[in-house]
Amino acid sequence: MGTLGTFACGIKAAVNYAVFFYDPQKKVIAFRFVKQHEKGVFKLTKERSAATVSVLSFIKANKLNRKNFLGWYDREKVSIPEIGEVYVLQLDKK
Repeated sequence: MGTLGTFACGIKAAVNYAVFFYDPQKKVIAFRFVKQHEKGVFKLTKERSAATVSVLSFIKANKLNRKNFLGWYDREKVSIPEIGEVYVLQLDKK
């Protein structure tokens, strides 16, 4: 538990990391893929046609109860002016 599968997001081979954001009021997690290492990134583990990322430290840092949020979430790609394009997971909508 604490792993996010990214296979459905169409990541590119040159992308090696993901940055995560959490809004506790809206119960939303957002993430974006980045090529270069920067502060707060999570390393992607890639396979032939899929990638995963372990986000256990993100879950703990944001005091999320993993059991409450287990499951598959639809994602929405949106543009946030200060951040850029991100994928958004609405935690109260599975």
